[in-house]
Amino acid sequence: MALNVTQSLTGGLRRTATKNGLLLIVAYAVLGSVWQVVFSSLFVRWMSTTFPELPNAGGGLLTIDAPMSLLAIAAIVLLLTLNYLTIVAIRVFVGGYSQSLPREVLTRNVPLAIANTLVGGIVFSLLMLIGSILLFIPGIIAYLAFVFMTVFIAVEDENFVAAFRDSWRLTRGNWIRLFLLFTGSFVGMVALSLIVTFGSTVIGSTAVSTLVTTVVYLPLSMFLLGILAEAFLQLQNERRSEQ
Repeated sequence: MALNVTQSLTGGLRRTATKNGLLLIVAYAVLGSVWQVVFSSLFVRWMSTTFPELPNAGGGLLTIDAPMSLLAIAAIVLLLTLNYLTIVAIRVFVGGYSQSLPREVLTRNVPLAIANTLVGGIVFSLLMLIGSILLFIPGIIAYLAFVFMTVFIAVEDENFVAAFRDSWRLTRGNWIRLFLLFTGSFVGMVALSLIVTFGSTVIGSTAVSTLVTTVVYLPLSMFLLGILAEAFLQLQNERRSEQ
């Protein structure tokens, strides 16, 4: 099975630049921006409570004045909602739903999918951390080998253990191509984020800079999901043709 890097990039852009893709981008940007404000507010409130002697604990972040308990609940709800949107986006991009949106995409197996992506995400992060501590290369391999874990959970309704296993099987023999694909994507995202951050910093407001960076970066994350979906379909189709 050979992954076509160029096709993955162009196909990911095509899947993202649709009616449903653009709606997901807007929803992701709005909810992500609200989450950023809520999380910043929670962080500032915690810092001012834990370290009252520190001046200007917020550092110019955009915050709202609310009880810590309410901010914590709002942050958790928004985080779960963003996780749900990620699952929906993967289903939309893999399924090729550019205009219509079947009900099952929004409702099928949602609680279990969210639970498995959250637990799987924690395990995924630990594997990359351990691999990076032992040696940098194993951390990269862990990312590339298990990158489709969330896709298998969202699309195939697998638990995170089965999703790890199937992602390993699907990516074997394509780690170098996947490395080139995602390295190029990440470099482009980081470069654009730095440009936007620099431009907004010129304005002189840390709050505006953080918010603008979030609004730009989150849609780019949605584009990355489109690339992931395109690469997943390529490898799935080639594996089935070889069976």
